[in-house]
Amino acid sequence: MSRKPTVFITGGGRGLGRGLAEFFLDRGWQVGITVHTSAVPNDGTIVAEQADVSNPEQLTSAMDRLQQRLGTPDVVISNAGVFPPRRSIAELDATDLQHTLQVNTLPLLTIGRWMHDLPSDGVRRLISISSLGAFEVWQQRIDYHTSKAALVALVESLARELAPSITVNSIAPGAFDSASAGLPPVEKIPAGRYGTVDDLTDVVWMFATGSPYITGQTVIVDGGYHLRS
Repeated sequence: MSRKPTVFITGGGRGLGRGLAEFFLDRGWQVGITVHTSAVPNDGTIVAEQADVSNPEQLTSAMDRLQQRLGTPDVVISNAGVFPPRRSIAELDATDLQHTLQVNTLPLLTIGRWMHDLPSDGVRRLISISSLGAFEVWQQRIDYHTSKAALVALVESLARELAPSITVNSIAPGAFDSASAGLPPVEKIPAGRYGTVDDLTDVVWMFATGSPYITGQTVIVDGGYHLRS
C-alpha cells in the first residue's frame, strides 16, 4: 500500500489554517498542525503539536514531533500569523516591530531550514500564507506591512536557495471572513463579498501538487480588491 501524502500546517487550529487542514483531510492526506493558544484537536484525525512559532526551537521541535508521528511531510504550509492593533508612528517602537516579524516572517525561515535537512526523495513544497498587506499600505499598520512585505521577499530568496528539491510559493489573501477585525466595506470589493477558505484552496492545491517548475511566486486572492484604485 502506498503511503498517504502528508501536510503540516502551522496555526492549523482555527481560521484559515483549520479550514486548510480539513481541506487536505477530506482529500485523504495525513494532516499535522501546530497550535499556540487554540485547543488541540482530539478527534483522532488531525495530529496536533503545540508551539509558539516565533520561537525557532519550539517550532523546530514541534515539526520534529509531527514527523515522528506522521512521517516526513510532502507539503508544509506556514500559516500562523498575527494582525497587530493599529499603532501610530509615535506608539510603534522597535520591540513591536520585532515581535511582528518574529511571528509573521521568521517562522518561514525556520521551516525552510528544517525542510532543507529532510531526505531529498522527490520535490517537497513549502507554501506561505502572506497578505495583500505585503503590497498595500494601510494607515497605522507599519509593523504588519513590513512583516508581510519581508515575507514575500523571503519566499523568493528561499525559492532560490532551496531549489531544486523544495519549491517555495506564497498566497496573499485580501479581506477574508475569517478575519476578526479590519475588514473593508464589502462594497469596495469587486467580487462583491469577502473571501472564504474555499477561495484559497485552488491555489494551495496547485502549489501543493502542481508543477515543481513553479517556485518563488505569490498569488493575490482578494476578489479584485487591489484593483479598486
